[in-house]
Amino acid sequence: MSLAALILKLDGGRYVSFARRIAVSKSSVHGWLNKGVVPSLGGYLQVALHAGIPLTKLMRGDLDAWTPPAPAMQLGFAFETMNRLERQSPRTHDWGAIRLELERMLKQEVPISVAEVGRRLGLDDRHLYLRANDLARALGERWKAYQQSRKAANRAQVKADVKAACRLLIEDGQGCSLREIRQMVPVEALDSVEGVFDLIREAREELG
Repeated sequence: MSLAALILKLDGGRYVSFARRIAVSKSSVHGWLNKGVVPSLGGYLQVALHAGIPLTKLMRGDLDAWTPPAPAMQLGFAFETMNRLERQSPRTHDWGAIRLELERMLKQEVPISVAEVGRRLGLDDRHLYLRANDLARALGERWKAYQQSRKAANRAQVKADVKAACRLLIEDGQGCSLREIRQMVPVEALDSVEGVFDLIREAREELG
């Protein structure tokens, strides 16, 4: 069975509906079906998660024994009823495949938060901590360190701008207070750091 046949069984051959179901772009699915484009690991993972098939079987094309998962709800039910049925029929996840995707995300150049990882995988981040605690914690710690690094870099840049402004003000015989600095340094930059008065004081002290 091909990927096209899988889509036919899941969404009646409507690749737009299938793309919406697995949260990927329509152009990506169109490329898989019509241009011979091979899905990325993330694409395969999304298909596996929503089709209820092991990732390894999907990537090998071993789909002959696959049958579509039973729908979690019937059309026409009220919104509250649909929510109740969803809770009663939890989706089965391939945690081996999910761990592979978490490991890949952990190696990305730019870290992302566990909440964003969960959003991309269609999972509650609490489930990630419960079922893949080691990788979820590693992703969380890497994101925290990244945020702290960005915060420190931003503070250093704003301090350099404040210091340059103070130097010009002092040379012009003016005071180096927040009021004067706000005329020279963008307000958004000053508001983006904590303890702006301490930052100005440090800049003045470094200038002597």
